[in-house]
Amino acid sequence: MTQDNLAASHFQNAGESYAKYRPTYPSELVEFLASKCQQHNLALDVGCGNGQFSSMIARHFRQVLATDVSVSQIENAAPAPNIRFAVEPAERCSAEDTEPQSDCRCTGCTLV
Repeated sequence: MTQDNLAASHFQNAGESYAKYRPTYPSELVEFLASKCQQHNLALDVGCGNGQFSSMIARHFRQVLATDVSVSQIENAAPAPNIRFAVEPAERCSAEDTEPQSDCRCTGCTLV
């Protein structure tokens, strides 16, 4: 099993339960992060899981790129017009190739 497969396997079949039972983030945290950015064009959420944090930060940015290694997590993310979800590992993030320079880079699970 490769490192990517190992990381994805931890949540591969739990996306629906994760989306249903995982606590959300405090809105004050999102507002604080957004206030520290000079521009609000692009936020990058690495390890986004089911996109809970991505949805919150999307209220403050024109675009959000939300990535996770788990297909199940991404499949259970709530779509939004300004969020692009991608199944990919953090170390091979497509933001560097396809997106403008990000104004905010974060991973929600390390913020609380």
